[in-house]
Amino acid sequence: PALPPRASAQQRASLRGAADGAALWLAHHDPATHRRLCPSLDGARGIFEAAERARVEAIGANDLKGVGVNLEAALNQRYENRQIDAPGQADETGIAEVVRLMLREQLTGAPPPQNLSMVMDLWRPWVKNRAGKLIKELGDQLDDQSTFAELSRRLIGALESDLGDSTSDEDQESDNEN
Repeated sequence: PALPPRASAQQRASLRGAADGAALWLAHHDPATHRRLCPSLDGARGIFEAAERARVEAIGANDLKGVGVNLEAALNQRYENRQIDAPGQADETGIAEVVRLMLREQLTGAPPPQNLSMVMDLWRPWVKNRAGKLIKELGDQLDDQSTFAELSRRLIGALESDLGDSTSDEDQESDNEN
C-alpha cells in the first residue's frame, strides 16, 4: 500500500516489514513443497501455514538485523488491536497465531508483541507440555522446508490430538449428565 504523505517512522518500518516478508516468502518458500505437505483441513492448514511463515521470516530476521527490525514493526502493527484468547477459549485461528509467535520466539529470540505478552505467558506451558520437543526440533530445520514441514505436521498432531481429547472428555461429561 502507498504511504500517507507524512508517514510516521512506525508506518514506514511496518511497510518495509511487509515488503521484507513478501520478499522472504518468494526467496525461501517453495510452493510445490508446500502444496505437497500442507494438510487439507482448515485448522491444521492454518497452523501449518503459520509455522511456515515463522520459518521464512526467521531466516531473514536471523540473517539481516534490519530485516528483523522491519518484520517486528509489521508484526507489532498486525497485533496492535488484535487479541488472542487464552488456552481453552481459543479457536483454531488463535492457536495458529500462538504457534507463529512461539516459533518466531524460538527461531529468532524475539519476544511477542508487548500487548500479547501476558496471554503468551499462559500459552507457553500449554504448547510446551504438548509439543516442546518439536518446537526445539523445528529450530534445527530452519533451512530445510521439507523437514520443517514434516515436523510442523507432527506439531499439529501433538496440538490437535490434545484438543480432540479434551473435546471428547467434555462430550462424555455432558453425556453422563444426561
